[in-house]
Amino acid sequence: MLGKGSHVLTRACKRNIMAQSQRIVKRYMSSYNKFSFDDDEDFPSNSKPKNRNEFDDIGSGYSSGRSDRGGSDNFARKPSSQQRGNRDGDYDFDTLFNEQSGRSNRGGSGSGYGNDRANSGYGGGMQSGFEGGDRNNSFENTEFDNIDWKTESLTTLVKDFYKDRELDHVKNRNPEEVKKLREELGMIVKGENVPNPILNFEESTLEPDYLRQIKKMGIDDPSPIQMQGIPMGLSGRDMVGVSKTGSGKTLAFMVPAIVHCNAQPAMKRGDGPICLVLAPTRELAVQIQKECEKFSDAGDKKIKSTVVYGGASRSPQMDKLANGPHIVIATPGRLLDFLACRAINLKRCTYLVLDEADRMLEMGFAQDLKKIMQQCRPDRQTLMFSATWPQEVQSIARGYTENPIHVQIGSLELTANNQITQKLKQIESSVEKDKEFYSDVKHHLMEGNKILVFVNQKREADRLAHNLNRARVPSAAIHGDKSQRARDECMYNFRKGQTKIMIATDVCARGIDIRDISVVINYDMPTDVESYVHRIGRTARGADTGESIGYVNREDLDRLARDLVPLLKRSEQEIPEWLQTHRIQRVMKQKQKYSSFRDRSSGSGGSSGGFGGGRGGGRGGGRDSSYYY
Repeated sequence: MLGKGSHVLTRACKRNIMAQSQRIVKRYMSSYNKFSFDDDEDFPSNSKPKNRNEFDDIGSGYSSGRSDRGGSDNFARKPSSQQRGNRDGDYDFDTLFNEQSGRSNRGGSGSGYGNDRANSGYGGGMQSGFEGGDRNNSFENTEFDNIDWKTESLTTLVKDFYKDRELDHVKNRNPEEVKKLREELGMIVKGENVPNPILNFEESTLEPDYLRQIKKMGIDDPSPIQMQGIPMGLSGRDMVGVSKTGSGKTLAFMVPAIVHCNAQPAMKRGDGPICLVLAPTRELAVQIQKECEKFSDAGDKKIKSTVVYGGASRSPQMDKLANGPHIVIATPGRLLDFLACRAINLKRCTYLVLDEADRMLEMGFAQDLKKIMQQCRPDRQTLMFSATWPQEVQSIARGYTENPIHVQIGSLELTANNQITQKLKQIESSVEKDKEFYSDVKHHLMEGNKILVFVNQKREADRLAHNLNRARVPSAAIHGDKSQRARDECMYNFRKGQTKIMIATDVCARGIDIRDISVVINYDMPTDVESYVHRIGRTARGADTGESIGYVNREDLDRLARDLVPLLKRSEQEIPEWLQTHRIQRVMKQKQKYSSFRDRSSGSGGSSGGFGGGRGGGRGGGRDSSYYY
């Protein structure tokens, strides 16, 4: 019970709260206004901030528009003049070199910037970026519908569109000509009754409307993966396609997907998608959907598509799913979320694509994929595409396909795009790394190149972007702690050239296709050579050329030298002497180690002499020394 006068206290408390709220808002707005974000403002190319020190208090998050209060979103749509930098190239690199790369801006432990799980600074921690928080949801104990496919009333499924449509001159090509063509293009095929490759898109038996759309996209002739992959996809069989980055894998599975959707019975209300494409990252999923939209109106039948991913609002995505799209592109976590709440069903899914399949398996999506596949029709067609296909992933992948046919463009060994000039620089300290980095950035900016930089930690991405923006170099950071709106805006500005440099974690290492990226810089070398191949593959897309730069420290040498040297050889790149020397030294040390172990275990007698005599004699032999080599 409230006593007399309690209403007076209540009103006083309300007034006190209101006053405190007004003070907080006033203090926030004063901090906000000093950045002068104005949608209608036209910034002169030679504008400079009046006081460069006024930006110091926001730490390394300046490039993403964050304050030191924490949080994840940009609080304005349009970057300030300092963030956008000088579009005429009047960069202030003295700021970077004079301040020893600005490493003091990081802040110490507990500075509380961003969403650092360990409370140790601003954003930190290793970040692969896959789905950007989408996997925070745990589906291990989630109950999904246990579908008894024997009792389900399924629509008639048509999968093979190529057997009856294959042109006679393609089907009857001389086996020797086919073999010679595959050898020239580096095609390695496995499986029974693999269809012959096509030489042009007309031989794919696509409808004229789709052929015109391909021409409209500026694609005249199919790439090797498309020459062999499109007939394989149209054949209705499970398949695995492996080809280098930027070789056109998306079109290789999207063209058969459109044909597949057009051939199926009409969709009814409540039906799920006919085609499902799974991708490991939001950015890749969005990119695939944009490619799919180019074909949506090309044919007689309109093909609807949508994309769903974590880190964005659920409601708009659920509304689009309710409209009955033929094709859904999704990240595994968000798709499982929608399956759990029954916003989507996959009973009509008969064409399933796993893009960058090896990475999804490596990152622990195996159980998620298994749950998703259990919701798809068992007689579906499954296609897996990637730029690399490690041995350890192949055994896992066999469980997702049934008697697949396989095509690989290039060597079965891991190779990088030989159109990329790879440069590696040995560094001894973080200060030296920053000096090399800013020097390389300055050089390539003066040549007008667009630069993509990879780091392993989110805080490093924010720090580098902040320091570059202080030097009036238009830069932005992208990683898993950013909201989807911020990530989309960052990608849009980078594509349009409004930002010259994008610093990213591995959210951009797979599948991102921005044709005018001239240089990829590995500020931090990746943890394995497969990731290195995917990172540098963001440049030299299609028939273009590009350059990659990597800063290699002692730890990187110990981890990567063994696989990096053969990779450079296969790509016909110059191998630094220090890298070759380190690899030889490592091999010699291993041989010495195992040789000494062999000597200790060979046991040729004890202290009393004679074979087997005396203490410890006759232990004999050990393992065959060849086992260790």
